[in-house]
Amino acid sequence: MALDLELTQRVDNNGKRLVLTDVTGAYNAVSNTGGWHFGAGPAGANTPYIEDVVYATVTITDTSGSSVELDIINTLGITFDATTAAEDLVYNISNTHMGYSTSTTFADGIYKLVYKVSDGAGYTGNKAEKTFFIGLYYDVELALFKNVYRVTDYYNCNRANNQYVNDVKSYWLLFQGLKHSAKCGDMGAFQATLDTLTSIADIQDFYQIT
Repeated sequence: MALDLELTQRVDNNGKRLVLTDVTGAYNAVSNTGGWHFGAGPAGANTPYIEDVVYATVTITDTSGSSVELDIINTLGITFDATTAAEDLVYNISNTHMGYSTSTTFADGIYKLVYKVSDGAGYTGNKAEKTFFIGLYYDVELALFKNVYRVTDYYNCNRANNQYVNDVKSYWLLFQGLKHSAKCGDMGAFQATLDTLTSIADIQDFYQIT
């Protein structure tokens, strides 16, 4: 079977770095027929061996519609020919890689990724390509965490006076749905839930808490 590329994502460095991890895994004739092959290539049409990859890019389109193509080998410093395990392919993408300022964070929302690899220069030879849509949610997650630690300041035994606590619980439940939709790749549900969470955060001044 042809190489079936897979990526996961997270945001760290206070929202200023996107970390993409190749989770394609190693080829297995039973459990992972779309995985990376190791050894002398080629493995067949559209199946480059991992050590033979000389061209690799990821094109990222952000929430504003701006796109940046990043050279994984020359810009991100990944050496496929020295890779001994598929899980070693971790791509650290900073805000400056995207053309943002050093203080700009990755905005919450849906991003489009196009991931390409080949064992020939300029995307020739045996090659593979896959398009992903991912959901980032650093800001709403930060808003939740900032408010959870304040729950004890507002909690009391009178349920009628616990509106703040109830708001945080509702926000937390919606956030679980947001994470699930992002993990499952349901971008319609992700965007709808993100819009709701952002609206709640704005109304409750969640972002104003220091």
